[in-house]
Amino acid sequence: MDLANLNNLSEWEKIGLSFTTSVVLSLVIFYNESWIVLFKTVFILFWMFVLPGIGITYLFGGLSFAERFAASVAISAVLVGATAYYLGILGVHVKYSAVILPAIFTAVS
Repeated sequence: MDLANLNNLSEWEKIGLSFTTSVVLSLVIFYNESWIVLFKTVFILFWMFVLPGIGITYLFGGLSFAERFAASVAISAVLVGATAYYLGILGVHVKYSAVILPAIFTAVS
C-alpha cells in the first residue's frame, strides 16, 4: 500500500489499519506473550480510548485523521475516567464502567 493512497481510505478503514498496526507492533514488542492476549489488550484500549473520541472529534472541522486520532485518545480518557469516577461516587461499581461507558459515548457520538 502506497502512503499517498491512505487519504483515499474511509474512516473505518483507517481505524482498522491503525488497529492492525497496533496489534502487529504489540506482537513485535511483546514477543513472549500470546497473540490472543495482545489482541484483547489492543482491542480494549481501542474500545476505551479511541472509539468514543473519534465521533466527538468530528465536531472539530479541518483536522486530519492523525490529529483526530490523537485528540480522541485524550478526549476519551477524560470522558471515561471522569464519568467512571463520578459514577463510583454515586455507587455504581467500576467493573461496569469499563464496558458500558465507552459503548454509551460511542453511541452518543
